Amino acid sequence: MRAVIAIAATTIGLALGACGSSERPQARRTVEVRIGAAHVLAEVAAGADARRQGLSGRARLAEGRGMLFVYRDSAERAYWMKGMRFPIDIVWIDRGRVTGVERDVPVPAGGPLPLYSSGAPVDRVLEVRAGWAARHHVGRGDRVAVR
Repeated sequence: MRAVIAIAATTIGLALGACGSSERPQARRTVEVRIGAAHVLAEVAAGADARRQGLSGRARLAEGRGMLFVYRDSAERAYWMKGMRFPIDIVWIDRGRVTGVERDVPVPAGGPLPLYSSGAPVDRVLEVRAGWAARHHVGRGDRVAVR
């Protein structure tokens, strides 16, 4: 009986630990995203829950890393910075081309959260550290490749 209780306690402990500390996000598939000569290793957020969580709650994002939000359709998208702890650039992408860049999106300062809109249909959204798009001269019309 003690062995069953010990196994159950261990299983519950592991399950609770896997529920997610914001400092240790659950491992996701990564892809290389190339925009011109620039590239980042990006976690893929393809499901609704992964897209909803995004980068919120994390303390930081390493240089050369990002998150690629993937959608099944092309539609206008709006993002907010709920739970974000560092500023980012948002790169709007449709059919392998950058359609726009929202640069240096700040951490929320309180009050209502502003929405950042793609302004046009997109099928992917790349979030990277603030300043990345400017450093790499990323802009509208740039070709995007995902590997």
